[in-house]
Amino acid sequence: MPAYILFLFALLILLLFSIRRRSHGAAYPPGPQGIPVLGNVLELPRSLLFLKLAEWAQVQGPLYTVNILGQPLVIINCAKEAADLLDRSSLITGGRPSLIKASDFLTRGLVIPLIDKGERWRLMRKATHERLNVRDTKSFVQSKKTKLLV
Repeated sequence: MPAYILFLFALLILLLFSIRRRSHGAAYPPGPQGIPVLGNVLELPRSLLFLKLAEWAQVQGPLYTVNILGQPLVIINCAKEAADLLDRSSLITGGRPSLIKASDFLTRGLVIPLIDKGERWRLMRKATHERLNVRDTKSFVQSKKTKLLV
């Protein structure tokens, strides 16, 4: 079988997979159209990215979706919209991506920024706040200064 037929077949499968994934995915805000598989990667500049994002915001509105290599990325380009979505709806929008190797294997789920919000996260955050408050930090710094003087 000629190589170009295999290449066209693989390209067709990738295109169908991309279309199927886009139609069955979550409902994202509209955004600039990208090309299949690559999305909007070729439209993004290497420097001064914020200018391109501001340009898209004028066309799309303050909330839009950019596709980066098949990964949807929701852009919030207004402080009021960001406060509404991220502060007031933090239980829904406050999740973290699952980093299985970093979170589970390397740190065994004991590093706060790598674990998702849940009971373990609440307990670790509470313990951190109990020890990293202003009063304890001042006493720690004073004890270090005392040891240095002795």
